[in-house]
Amino acid sequence: REDCAVAMARVAVTTPPSSYPEGSAYCLVRPMIWLCGNSSHELFEFEAGLGLTNLASDPQMRDSLVIHGAWDAAVNLLASENEQVQTVGIELMSNIVSCEKSYERLLSTDQDIKIFIMFAKTENVRMQSAATAALANMSQYPELAKKVVKLGGLDVLKNLEKISEDEGVQIRVRAAIKYISEAKISEK
Repeated sequence: REDCAVAMARVAVTTPPSSYPEGSAYCLVRPMIWLCGNSSHELFEFEAGLGLTNLASDPQMRDSLVIHGAWDAAVNLLASENEQVQTVGIELMSNIVSCEKSYERLLSTDQDIKIFIMFAKTENVRMQSAATAALANMSQYPELAKKVVKLGGLDVLKNLEKISEDEGVQIRVRAAIKYISEAKISEK
């Protein structure tokens, strides 16, 4: 079972989602999600996370990924001791944050938003970039922007605006701050 799931992950990593015949990419989802929590080696978790992240680059796949457990699979990846596995986990979450099912999830709990805020504080630029992209995406919605502020995310974003030297992070940070400002949310 694991060998088949790894083979599917490797296909998903290297194949653009638009290249699959209609509907066939969905067959890859469950085996890769299973691999994220049941793998015998962190390399296989990493490959499964990359495959799911690649599939999540297609907006039409995102709700299905969340429905089938990709969010929880990404959280499993964050628990890894391997920083590369953690990075792919936060990148996967960032890719799926902008779908309806993720929006519903983010409204129902603070925990996931706290995860993005925590990873925005890291020194790992790839993690920081993914976390700030997610914060910017969710801050487009006033209800979620309010939660970002309530959980201390605005302070983190303002600090990153001052200290980050990465242009991509800066763009995401400024976008998030702009959306929060447009939502007219007080910091208190």
